[in-house]
Amino acid sequence: APLLPEIATRWLESGAMERLIAQQRAMTDERLLSAHRLLAGLDYKSDIEYPLIWLPLPEPWRAGQFAAALRQAGVLVRTADHFAVGRSPAPHAIRISLNSAASVAQLEEGLVILRALLDSPPSMAMDP
Repeated sequence: APLLPEIATRWLESGAMERLIAQQRAMTDERLLSAHRLLAGLDYKSDIEYPLIWLPLPEPWRAGQFAAALRQAGVLVRTADHFAVGRSPAPHAIRISLNSAASVAQLEEGLVILRALLDSPPSMAMDP
């Protein structure tokens, strides 16, 4: 469709593209700072270029069990199974998307719930 190349060309020529990229980076930076503050002390992986966090789960948590408990609390994450390649078992880890939340406040609310769940061991009733 000729409309999309026209829009992209105008954005590039007007400088709008650079402004949109700068806004996106600022939003990601703000959300990463919140995540770093709320997840302090945990062994997670993040990169300033990507709006996501990989969080390996401590024993005895299993990825599916943890994601299900979060889902019941209204927080959605993806387990490493969704990103596994081949037949090797995926690690017990989750991916937290920082841009999925509608606002920084909503992200922080989800991270507080996640942190509280991590800080309490799973109950026997939750074991598969």
